[in-house]
Amino acid sequence: MTIPRETFVAASEDEDFFLYNSSGIFAYSHNTEEFQKHCQQIYEKLSVSKSASYYGKAQNTSGGYLLVTGITPFQWLMASMYPSYKLPAETLLIFFIIVFLTIGLFLYLSYHLVERLYRPMEELMESSSIPAGQTGEAIDEFAIIRNNIEENSKLAHTKAYKDLLFTRKPDLSSRYFQYPDASYCVSLGETMNPEDEHAFHAIAIQKAAAYELSIQQDQVIYIDLDYNRYALIIRTDSIEEAKQLLTQLLNQLEDQEDLSVSDHRVVLSDIHKGLDQLYLCYHEALRILEFRYLHAKTRLITYRDISSIDAATYYSYPLQTEKRLIQCVLDGKDEALAIFDDVVRENIANKDLSRENLQNLIYAFIGTISRIFQELKTTPDAFLDDPIDYKYLYSHWNDAIIFKKLKNILETVINKVRQREDSRDQDLLNQMLNYIYENYWDDIMLNDLAEHLNISPKYCGILFKQLSDNNFKDFLNRYRIEKAKEILRDDPSIKIVDLSAMVGFNSSNSFIRVFSKYEGITPGAYVDRIQHS
Repeated sequence: MTIPRETFVAASEDEDFFLYNSSGIFAYSHNTEEFQKHCQQIYEKLSVSKSASYYGKAQNTSGGYLLVTGITPFQWLMASMYPSYKLPAETLLIFFIIVFLTIGLFLYLSYHLVERLYRPMEELMESSSIPAGQTGEAIDEFAIIRNNIEENSKLAHTKAYKDLLFTRKPDLSSRYFQYPDASYCVSLGETMNPEDEHAFHAIAIQKAAAYELSIQQDQVIYIDLDYNRYALIIRTDSIEEAKQLLTQLLNQLEDQEDLSVSDHRVVLSDIHKGLDQLYLCYHEALRILEFRYLHAKTRLITYRDISSIDAATYYSYPLQTEKRLIQCVLDGKDEALAIFDDVVRENIANKDLSRENLQNLIYAFIGTISRIFQELKTTPDAFLDDPIDYKYLYSHWNDAIIFKKLKNILETVINKVRQREDSRDQDLLNQMLNYIYENYWDDIMLNDLAEHLNISPKYCGILFKQLSDNNFKDFLNRYRIEKAKEILRDDPSIKIVDLSAMVGFNSSNSFIRVFSKYEGITPGAYVDRIQHS
């Protein structure tokens, strides 16, 4: 008799089993003799054991697993037998390989993620000044971070105040502006030495002393403006207090032996109320600097010292005019000579300058020449192959031809600037052309040339056009066609498809089209012309 298994359990499964009760086995999943014999052996073992541990949980037997469960309400028991499966060695190997690869990938990604996240800190560590003796020792990275934050905060604080000097209507909402309604004045320090090693040293000392003053005095803020000039923003209600602070600074600098011949001037604006007036204070200080040679022996010049000067008796050489003259020289423009002539004409023809003011005007021009070489970041010896004798110019300021000498120096510098620019242009053009000559056979574009020169593609295209009187694509194609003609003359039997690839074209059709454009005939017709010539 056959009993469908699903009539007394929820679902049918593929395992082997037999049913039994206290009377013995009465049903098998398979009717083979061998299977029934095996089931009888298991039954006898269960009958002898009568242990509750066999019921409800799988037991490990020879060749597999045994699970005994009860079937209600018949008081029947079902012994299910499951074979034990062993994974093949290949499967286990693949499994472990996958596990190890997964772990390796995880570690690799984790390492690079940590490295990327730590990179800013590493760069910060490298840029921090750590004593050499601490190499390999434990370093407080959080302390370095805190110090860096403090330094960045100081830089932001300084920049916020520096912007006030150049902004007519500033935004005073920044958290750095703690005293927006206080009274302020601005002092400018400037060194007029020719640019040399001694001048660099002197300027560094002067700026360091001014910065130290700002550290010692809470009401003083130091601003570094350019190579030889700095500003001090002073919060005070008294011009005398400001003068006292600056006199203290000048006395400190005077004690330095290295600064004994340094031409260092300090000027001080008037006092104005409110941070929004720093722009006015700064421009008052710039105005004072225009009169620096009228007070050649005065270390500290205030706005009140120049307020009574008669405009008809002192020389006129505004700071903006000087800046424009310097920029024209740096650009190699003859306009600088016209500016020079205009200043000379205005002061000699239109003013009744005293001997002292005439001397100061000439000294101002000599100072302008010195600043030109500062901007060029070189010396007259290196740039002109001929030194400028500043001492001679200063001592012979009253020579009849002094203005001509100064103008000749300016003209010589302008010509040298042009020659240097022409040389630079030629070097750059040579780099561009050499790149084409060495890579024409490849699929190069303007972007590749720009990347090679480390400039933008747009600027690269403009430069190439300016320097070669041709655009990049046209020049490249012309050169490729010339190389193709050379190859055809050497090997007329070469295939067009091979030739086009050799000279950098993606397809033979493009090559034929471009060849015909520049030569007026196809490559095949060009070969025929060669063979019949």
